Amino acid sequence: MNEIETATITSMEVAEMTEKTHYNLLRSIASYEKHFSQLNFELAEYFKLSTYLDEQEKERKCYNITKKGCEFIAHKMTGIKGTEFTVKYIERFHEMEQAISQQEVLEQKQEKKSFVGKLFHKKNKGEKKPVSKSKEKKKSKLDELKAQYKKVKPYIPMGWKYFKKLLKAIRFTDTRIVLDVGKEDAYEAAMLYGKVQAGLFNTIAILAGVFTVKLKKADVNCIFDEKKFGYDVHTLVRVRPSTLIAIGFCTGINFLKIYLSGRRKKKRVAKRRSKELAAKKNEVKATN
Repeated sequence: MNEIETATITSMEVAEMTEKTHYNLLRSIASYEKHFSQLNFELAEYFKLSTYLDEQEKERKCYNITKKGCEFIAHKMTGIKGTEFTVKYIERFHEMEQAISQQEVLEQKQEKKSFVGKLFHKKNKGEKKPVSKSKEKKKSKLDELKAQYKKVKPYIPMGWKYFKKLLKAIRFTDTRIVLDVGKEDAYEAAMLYGKVQAGLFNTIAILAGVFTVKLKKADVNCIFDEKKFGYDVHTLVRVRPSTLIAIGFCTGINFLKIYLSGRRKKKRVAKRRSKELAAKKNEVKATN
């Protein structure tokens, strides 16, 4: 079984996608587990038990959910929520599949290069290639970027979470979309109508996953006797200042918590190192 087939997303991600609390999703999975055991089905093909550390560094229960598991949850949902979740998990697994495929291609290229290098290049023992200044500069820049990334890394999940909340605070209300599509040939007109309708509702589902969309009307009119493409779109974009202030406040508080916990960790590490050094010094004195 390759990496693409074993790819999973966490139950925390699925809870966000379905707009459920993580606790409620775990309860649902627990009920599925009972049904699976009664029917002698393999739960691990759908839901794999795991753990994670919360903000207080306490170990909590979660699940790694496979693509089959996401399909199973999607079948339990109906209406626009079901469509929204289906689009989100398909996009997420598609991203992972692309990343895995690209990694496999890179690994194959590296293997080919190393094989060719072994065939055509004989290296003398003790021979060292001189490192150019440009490579040294690149290494130093990479080290700087890695150091900067390590500083920023703890803030990324929390920042992404509140960025999504910020996008959700943007509301498209009183949205009306009417499209007119037509072809002179009736068959071509019907085919165009089907494609436009599918594209329209898939686009609405994706937008509803990012922003808050209140749809009043969405229609596609098919015209069979003339070549035409027209549209009439109306919407109102609203953002509550109080919501933006609340999101900004919560973001600041959570970033401060992460910063303070990072400082505490550094202090603990420094104390541990100082104790180890003191213990080593005492050992050296005792041996002397």
